[in-house]
Amino acid sequence: MNSTAKIGTVAGAAGVALLSILIGLPLLVVAGEGGHPSASGAQGLESVGVPPIAAQAYERAADAAHGFTPPCEIPAWLLAGVGTIESGHGTSEGATVDSTGEARPRIIGPSLPRLGADTDDGRWDGDTTADHAVGPMQFIPSTWRAFGLDGNGDDVADPHNIFDAALTAARYLCSSASPMKAEADWRAALLAYNHSSAYVSQVLKAAFGYRDAIAPNVDPNAPVDLVNVPGIGLTSASWAPQVRSLLAAAEADGVHLTGSSYRDPAQQIALRRAHCGTSQYAIYEMPSSRCHPPTARPGTSNHERGLAVDFDRCSSRGSSCYRWLKLHAARFGISNLPSEPWHWSVDGR
Repeated sequence: MNSTAKIGTVAGAAGVALLSILIGLPLLVVAGEGGHPSASGAQGLESVGVPPIAAQAYERAADAAHGFTPPCEIPAWLLAGVGTIESGHGTSEGATVDSTGEARPRIIGPSLPRLGADTDDGRWDGDTTADHAVGPMQFIPSTWRAFGLDGNGDDVADPHNIFDAALTAARYLCSSASPMKAEADWRAALLAYNHSSAYVSQVLKAAFGYRDAIAPNVDPNAPVDLVNVPGIGLTSASWAPQVRSLLAAAEADGVHLTGSSYRDPAQQIALRRAHCGTSQYAIYEMPSSRCHPPTARPGTSNHERGLAVDFDRCSSRGSSCYRWLKLHAARFGISNLPSEPWHWSVDGR
């Protein structure tokens, strides 16, 4: 548990002004999908060691932040960095987090009489004389009153619930340094969360560790055996004979197919920027389905290995290109990605 100044002890005038505006507002409620979270965990963070429920809480909070006013692109791995330093994702002091997100026993920090009189009548920290930082994200009760959100859909904003705490942390950080798209924003927001440069460094070290572990480790210099196929350009040598045979068969039927196959990692990243957004989250983590048009995360696209073709003049299922491929591509071992009529690959992805 971090022992330096907690949120609610903002030293800067901007932080004090922000709190003075928001203190006393009613708690906002954001219902979770299906009313209560599942225990499946969130893709990415769970795979790099974040406990499943905590991973889901951070991912859900980061996704919900896109609906804030103004929208915020806080990365889930940044919230995980905060959760690591504040409470080990709800496990400090021997606590565990159950399937609904509740940390038990409650995580309560030391008494903070320097903050003044008690502000919650002991509701969250059990102390009617002074406040304590509470819960997996270690909120001061007065700050919780201003920012607290319901993240698990039970109609209660509870700082001891990791879904509620993660969503509230996202709200606080985004309020402090929106739009959270760059490191300067992250540092400013974290400094508002805890006015300590050492704390900011600790959180970012943990957060960047998660980010780097999640981001695909694509070596742009890794060898890819490519050959040129007329009408397609560079594609993988391993499936070039299939592509050539498919093109010849289509030509014999009066269907002239052209397209593009290989895309290097830098080009994939450029497409993600254009189709998904420019933040670290948008480029490396956001689900491809949320991009316009859908675009695979860097390191996950068959195009980066030359094992897919985007065919020209094939954007609709009514096109002659698509109709021919639907009838004949399978016999060449080439499959369609159902959501994209133009995209055909070695395995349908």
